[in-house]
Amino acid sequence: MRGITLSTLRSLGILKTKGPALQSDVEFVKSLTEDEAKDIYMQEYWDKLNLDRLTSQDVANKVFDLAVNMGVVTSARFLQAACGVPVDGIVGPHTIGVANAMDSGVLLAAIRAHAKNRYAEIAASNPALAPDLPGWLARLDS
Repeated sequence: MRGITLSTLRSLGILKTKGPALQSDVEFVKSLTEDEAKDIYMQEYWDKLNLDRLTSQDVANKVFDLAVNMGVVTSARFLQAACGVPVDGIVGPHTIGVANAMDSGVLLAAIRAHAKNRYAEIAASNPALAPDLPGWLARLDS
């Protein structure tokens, strides 16, 4: 619902706090309001990646989108690899400083290249997911 999955809510421990009036996990996911979804996205993705500190909105948006799609740590690693800094999955001041000093178009292209390679690896290792590759790549370029 609003891009928030049951799996995400479980991993965040949010389902443990659901009210007794809801009869199922699916109903709980469907009951998420737009404001609740925004709060989850802000706290669990945007803020954890320090995206408000990036000077390029396009780069911040792509790193956020990849975090939602592939996980916060994976997205952080793509950003770090694209910046040429040590890859530890945590976007700190050094990563932010290097990212902000780079040409945003070059950085964005490098992030997309890392993600494209990962999508290709996923599709190659799991033939059942291979038909999804064109959609993943289209999303990556949007």
